[in-house]
Amino acid sequence: MGAGGRGPVTECVVEADVRRATMGNGAVLVERLIDRDEAGRSYSYTVEEGIPGLTSHRATIRVEDAPGGCRVLWRQTATSDVEGYDIEARLAGVMTKGLESLRDHLEGRAA
Repeated sequence: MGAGGRGPVTECVVEADVRRATMGNGAVLVERLIDRDEAGRSYSYTVEEGIPGLTSHRATIRVEDAPGGCRVLWRQTATSDVEGYDIEARLAGVMTKGLESLRDHLEGRAA
C-alpha cells in the first residue's frame, strides 16, 4: 500500500542531484535535490516525474534533537490539476513506513 497504489521502494539510483526511486509496482519517481544543509541536518527535494496530475512539489526532511534521541520531520507542499488531490494523505503511509524502517535499522531491530 502506498501513494496511489505504489508499494515500497525496491530500487533507488542517485546521479548528481537526481534520485530515481522504483516502486514495488514498477512506477518510477524522479526527484531532484534542491537544497542540502549539513549543519541544519535537512534537505529539500522536488518530485519531477512519476505522480500523475502533480503540477508542483517541494518537500523537506529535517532531523532535530529530541529527548532520548532525535526526531525526523517531513514537510511538503504540492499542487495538482486533479480536484481534491491531497499528496500528504497519499504519501503519509509510505513516508511513515520508511521512517519506521530507518528507525528499526538504526536501533538494531530485526526487519
